[in-house]
Amino acid sequence: MTISAIEQIINQVADFSKKSIQPVASEYDKTEEFPEKQLKQLSDMGVFRIPIERLYGGLEGSFKDFLNVIQIISKDCASTASVLLTHSSMGTWPIYQYGTERQKQEYLPAMLSGETLSALALNELGMSNDLENMETLAVEQEDHWELNGAKAFVSNAGKAKFYLVASKTIATDGKKGYGVFIIDAEMQGLIIGKIEEKMGIRALPVAPLEFVNIRVPKENLLGNQCDGEKQCQTVRDRMRLSVAAQAVGIAEGAFERALNYVSQDRKFGQRLIDLRNTQFRLAETYTELQATVAFLDKIASTHCADSMQIAMAKLKAAAIAEEVTEMAIQVTGGYGYMRNNDIERYARDAKLTTIYGGSLETLKEIISKNWVDQG
Repeated sequence: MTISAIEQIINQVADFSKKSIQPVASEYDKTEEFPEKQLKQLSDMGVFRIPIERLYGGLEGSFKDFLNVIQIISKDCASTASVLLTHSSMGTWPIYQYGTERQKQEYLPAMLSGETLSALALNELGMSNDLENMETLAVEQEDHWELNGAKAFVSNAGKAKFYLVASKTIATDGKKGYGVFIIDAEMQGLIIGKIEEKMGIRALPVAPLEFVNIRVPKENLLGNQCDGEKQCQTVRDRMRLSVAAQAVGIAEGAFERALNYVSQDRKFGQRLIDLRNTQFRLAETYTELQATVAFLDKIASTHCADSMQIAMAKLKAAAIAEEVTEMAIQVTGGYGYMRNNDIERYARDAKLTTIYGGSLETLKEIISKNWVDQG
């Protein structure tokens, strides 16, 4: 059977991750150093090009292929995976999906080659999941839009060359709406705040952004229309599936390390794996992990998956990431709690998957919405 070009890339990524990403993941966690070298090598492999059509320099792989890459890398370093999924799912894909032909030709080549990184600035303090609570505002002028406001917890902040900024809009005719604007990092009036100190996924730079009277060219409105509500919803869905794949990868990495530790010979001639309680804990979590993998695979393979199904996939994946990392700490005892191994890092990284891309409460609200509406 002939292996496709995409399959070859995925195999290369798996090998590269074990040999070049895993050995430095712990150090990046400690120092919060940005994984620039690893990202450059991943872009050279063509990872950034996978889910984009050839017309714009892509490889015409599927989104499922891209999720496989995120899952693989997350088994070794969730931070590197987060930078990648932020750039591809939240920066590159919206331009590919909704951008004008001019926007695609201008921005995609550098994004797909890895020459430039991108990010999405959507969340605001107190905004929750409701765009109506957003305060960032773009007011249309005769020859530009004037943007003011602020965003919180922007991933890839300070490293991105371009930011996709979601905003309320007021057109010259007074019509109100929502839009997404492509903001160059060099534009006057863009202020990047202090990089946050995080509990986990520490090599991913996260910071607030402030917009002060930024003059945004009209051609920088994504798709050349104020269609931000639809655009933000589909980007959120894509991000949630990406984070779900990351959560599964984190769970797989933690499980492998726990299994390896309890399988080693112990003092007095008995291994931890020989204890029935250990066997049962491993069996339970492994079964749940495999069920989650199957569910995510089903959703990722369904082109018409709706927001409810996607929310369920992320809810389940984030839960299994926490469950497996908790189990790994418990069955390895004091070893898993110490910082001289990877297990506690996985537990800290797993926690973020329950927050970004939609908190557990937001996901449950999305899942139950149809039932409430029907009532």
